[in-house]
Amino acid sequence: MASNERPNLADVRNQHYLNQDVLLAYQYPATYSELDIEVRKHAVRDMNGLDVLTVVIRQAYLQLKEEYRGMEPEEGEPIPDDLDEIRRDEARFPLLLLAWADLADTEVCRQMQNIIRHDIVDAFLQDGYPAATTGMAFRALTESDIMLETLWKRRPFQLYRQPVLSQPLDRPETWSIVTHPPPPSEWARSSLVTWNCRGNLGGFISAKFGCFTSRGDNRRYYYQFNEPAVIRVLCQVPKDSDPAYKPPTFNHIRTIRINGAVLTCTSAPGKDVKLSRFQESLYSVIAVVRLRDDEQKHDLIRTYMVDGPKTSGPADFAWQLDDWKFGTPGTSYMVYYSLANDRQMTKPASRLHRLAPEVPKRPNDWELKYQKMMGVVNT
Repeated sequence: MASNERPNLADVRNQHYLNQDVLLAYQYPATYSELDIEVRKHAVRDMNGLDVLTVVIRQAYLQLKEEYRGMEPEEGEPIPDDLDEIRRDEARFPLLLLAWADLADTEVCRQMQNIIRHDIVDAFLQDGYPAATTGMAFRALTESDIMLETLWKRRPFQLYRQPVLSQPLDRPETWSIVTHPPPPSEWARSSLVTWNCRGNLGGFISAKFGCFTSRGDNRRYYYQFNEPAVIRVLCQVPKDSDPAYKPPTFNHIRTIRINGAVLTCTSAPGKDVKLSRFQESLYSVIAVVRLRDDEQKHDLIRTYMVDGPKTSGPADFAWQLDDWKFGTPGTSYMVYYSLANDRQMTKPASRLHRLAPEVPKRPNDWELKYQKMMGVVNT
């Protein structure tokens, strides 16, 4: 297929908002074929980590409100502040556009995915990431500089709310805004939570907000919780010989509650503020990636609905195996949480979370149901 004949994959953002959600949730990338010699530019053995990352990004997009999806506004509607920036980032990093694509089950679409995968490898190489042609490990890809600078930097994915306030230790009545904060990509790097799978994860994250003292400059800093649409957590289960240690199971981490510090202005902004630590937010798992290691040579993924049940893509997606569970000693996982809405914070929803199994049995007729659902959405 000549480059000037390349068709563009349809963008799901051109469809109704609800149709977008169905396609993002249930369409997965086609399995990469290195035998497609016509499109191969790099000697990549497989694209496992990249394919899993594509699914994760689609799950992250699914959690975004309409105004944050980079959609052209309707006539008469205001243009979103970050629309131009999103367009520039998508032009720089083709993975962001692939994650918005309608991944239809056609030969042309499968070949286009193979072509775009090599474009994505080009983007990683241009960004100074040589391992893109060798390892392609999910953990390195998802936290790479180009991901931090184009996707995770966006406001709905930031763990910390701006601005950060500061005060001298000897003048506790005076607060000022930090005038030279780090760039958004550095806040994105700080937004990754690394947890050693001990204690309570919600409490561990909650402790990141509030007042902190820096003896280096004799100032106190106040960090607020941004209540992001998605929280990224690297869970490292220790290979512990302590018989008293019990690693967390999926049910232990399925939902977490975060008590985030927030500021409440009582009069003029910046003059009288009330410091509070009582804004409780409920988060629910939307994706778990079992990271590759010596025991498992590929990254594996499961996805879940915010209210509990596991979702399934097409049966031929190679990286959604069910022969593993969260919490195996010596294993690391990337876990992605979504902010649950008020309906999902009710007691019945909590009960539904407890009842939904980590690894349910796939219905025998799932493939038929899947094809019917895709057919309805695309009519």
